[in-house]
Amino acid sequence: MTRLSAILLALVSLASSVACCCPARMIRPPVIAPPPVVVQAPVEPNPPKKELPQPGRPPAVAGKGRTYDLIPIIDLQWDVVDGAGKWQLQGKQLKCVEGNFVPRVQVPYIPPQEYDFTVTFSQPALRNGVSLIIPKPGGGTFYWAVGFHDGDGYGFDSDRGANIAKLIQPNVQYVTSVQVRKGTVRTLLDGKILLENNNPAALTSDDWRRMKNDRLLGIACDDPCTFHRIQITEITGSGKPAR
Repeated sequence: MTRLSAILLALVSLASSVACCCPARMIRPPVIAPPPVVVQAPVEPNPPKKELPQPGRPPAVAGKGRTYDLIPIIDLQWDVVDGAGKWQLQGKQLKCVEGNFVPRVQVPYIPPQEYDFTVTFSQPALRNGVSLIIPKPGGGTFYWAVGFHDGDGYGFDSDRGANIAKLIQPNVQYVTSVQVRKGTVRTLLDGKILLENNNPAALTSDDWRRMKNDRLLGIACDDPCTFHRIQITEITGSGKPAR
């Protein structure tokens, strides 16, 4: 028994010496790379929004009471509805130098309740005439067109069938007016009444004469044209500039 104990003790001693000489293999933890450093460009502050310049009140026509010139308040940078590059301001005249697809310009002026919208124009060649675009009190617009059908035609959008042979001649200045009154619209050419409508709310427009702002007056053509004068005569109430 004593001998057996001695043998067991020797074996335990041998195992301990082996463990000391052969330590357990160390497992190295995985190396985790740090995330990449992202350098962001400095954030530019939002540029200030460019505000629309507001037109002043149109200049009065000397000796004509409450008649005002509208061409001086037109800014082609902001008021061209269709036909960018086709419009020019030359002195006191507004010119459309290239036609097709109904180039049009809005006049940044909200008309009063009753007024006359008067345009003096001429065209070197006749085809589709000119249009005066009018806001309706209840919203929307209608237009008066003259000189279409190669110079013979005239009418509202809902009544474009009337013709007078050689009504408009090339290179001749004409004055056309739309007289807006309560419940009535009357159109004239060189002082002669051509049409009168007692239900202006029923008059309509089309996409070719759509405006950015249907509270504003506008003019349109489909061929080169010179607008020598664009005027408003205020009858009841006062208009106000707007864009």
